[in-house]
Amino acid sequence: MKVIYPTKILTIKLGTLPTAAMLLKEIMNVGGIVDDEAKYMMMNKRFTIAKKETKAMLVIVSVNELFGYDTTKEYSFICEYAKRAGLDLCPAEVGPQLRLQYTDQPKNEWVRIAMEPIADSKGRPSLFVVGRFNKPKLVSYDDVYPSSYFHPTELFAFVCSKEH
Repeated sequence: MKVIYPTKILTIKLGTLPTAAMLLKEIMNVGGIVDDEAKYMMMNKRFTIAKKETKAMLVIVSVNELFGYDTTKEYSFICEYAKRAGLDLCPAEVGPQLRLQYTDQPKNEWVRIAMEPIADSKGRPSLFVVGRFNKPKLVSYDDVYPSSYFHPTELFAFVCSKEH
């Protein structure tokens, strides 16, 4: 198994609020911004919330850190490679929850949530992106297809498998 040296490891809680609407409201209550497409994704029936509160250990890793060399890679290959390294795709809830709980996110850092894509309002498969520019803390989205390429410095969050 490949050894990965991630940018950071964070533990967050899932299932802290019972509905997507409450999660959205809480993000806005603490000064976060959720763009319209991310809101749309949160209201999609494929967006689910854990039924009980649970912890998730997230590994935030750049494409470069995952592969060990400076190269662009396709989303499907990034996910496949991460799985072989003992990482799993995140439940979609990780995106909004990470925004709430990652209070010390560095300015200009953008983390894509490695997940099964959810359709945006135009039907495009999309991922949540958690970012920070100056003071505002944002939940956004990024269109992603299996053949979408990502730059070596782009960050992805995966869930660390329970076996590790």
